Amino acid sequence: MRISAKTIAFTALLAAVICAVSPWTIPLGPIPLSLASLGVYLAACVLDCKHGVAAVVAYVVIGGVGLPVFSGARGGFGALVGPTGGYIIGYILLALAEGLIICLLYTSPSPRD
Repeated sequence: MRISAKTIAFTALLAAVICAVSPWTIPLGPIPLSLASLGVYLAACVLDCKHGVAAVVAYVVIGGVGLPVFSGARGGFGALVGPTGGYIIGYILLALAEGLIICLLYTSPSPRD
């Protein structure tokens, strides 16, 4: 299985888009409303299932190593085990579920007229 340079570039680009939009938040208590969900939806829609998940995993790893890409410009392992950590890990499952749904919708046979 060969992966094209175009696919790798789009995966990295969408991981960067998620990193760019996720610090923008609306504070609503301990768990803020973030634009990261929009970035995850975008990555899962534009890329196929496995590459959309790869872009989200790259985002989680980038934030986990300490770069301030999570909501409120936070980063590091502490953000992954804090109150918003479940949401951040859940983005991976969100990208997987959305990618599978989109894959099923676009590969299903069309009804006959």
